[in-house]
Amino acid sequence: MKINIDYKGKDYNEIKKYNQAKHTKELREAKFLPRELTFSCSVLCWDQHVAFFTAADEGVAWVVQSPSMSQMMRQIFDLLWSVSRRMETV
Repeated sequence: MKINIDYKGKDYNEIKKYNQAKHTKELREAKFLPRELTFSCSVLCWDQHVAFFTAADEGVAWVVQSPSMSQMMRQIFDLLWSVSRRMETV
């Protein structure tokens, strides 16, 4: 299955420009992982789906529909969220 998803991430300096009012308005909370945790791939979770995206130079993505995989990835997210630090706002 081929899916076309265009993701444009924001770099750190652009993200840091947001202030607390902007986060509140957009119902967002942002955190940063510890520096030693870096990932070259991305994962998105919704409903019972998990999408995996490799680095742009590889250009590979796939979606898994699995309640157990979705639950596991949400637990991993919760673990990473718990060790992340709050983003400083201006």
